[in-house]
Amino acid sequence: MSDFGAPEVVATGLHFPEGPVPMPDGSVLLVEIARGTLTRVAPDGSLSVVAELGGGPNGVAIGPDGAAYVCNNGGFQWTRAGPLLFPGHAAHDAACGSIQRVDLASGAVTTLFDSFEGERLKGPNDIVFDREGGFWFTDHGQVRSSGRDHGAIYHASIDGSSITRQRAEMIGPNGIGLSPDGNLPPARQPCGRGGRPHLRRHNGRRRHHHLRSRWRRVGVSAASRYRRDQHRVWRGRSARRLYHRLDHRGALPRPLAAPRTGSRIIVN
Repeated sequence: MSDFGAPEVVATGLHFPEGPVPMPDGSVLLVEIARGTLTRVAPDGSLSVVAELGGGPNGVAIGPDGAAYVCNNGGFQWTRAGPLLFPGHAAHDAACGSIQRVDLASGAVTTLFDSFEGERLKGPNDIVFDREGGFWFTDHGQVRSSGRDHGAIYHASIDGSSITRQRAEMIGPNGIGLSPDGNLPPARQPCGRGGRPHLRRHNGRRRHHHLRSRWRRVGVSAASRYRRDQHRVWRGRSARRLYHRLDHRGALPRPLAAPRTGSRIIVN
């Protein structure tokens, strides 16, 4: 057991909760993916629905205006095995992801973004705000009857006036967070086909080589690597995690070694 002691059950009856956000009043906001709601957990463990979101709300963050901003992946097909609930393929053949804004006072829901340059968002997953008041989010994509979506990283404004795609053709980018300087949002994705990625020094800097794969790897799971056939997972030797730097202007990324102990870069 860790120094933090045994875990305590605060609330039950949640339907696949994700993205907990502690609030000043001691409550916790989170999304329930299978239920399609933004839910508040009170300090005494009681639950209240803040907003009905539909689809599959997957991540939430509080914006500078005090509203909640939600990544909605569009929904999953679900399988129940006893008390357990498992997400499967996308609930819809067509992509229908979105970024939603929730007024916490009224519960009013607004769809801020559902596409980029005419292309629908496929499966927004996680979101983080930067110092300028904009936000970054990952689009993890989904598995559909036609195959697996490519994912991406986007940057957008809270007034809905702009959205830019910072990285494309990614395989399952998931969590995203900022380093203390506010300019380095990393995202993790499984590595593509080929051997372990490696680092080489060039002009005194480390460079990431892609090793016979056309996929750009923005992160490598430390315990496994994936084939291009995303329906199979192949366990391999431990591979060091790699991250890419992106600044708020969307400058081209460069590799960043995995953060050392004590770093506040967070990747889930």
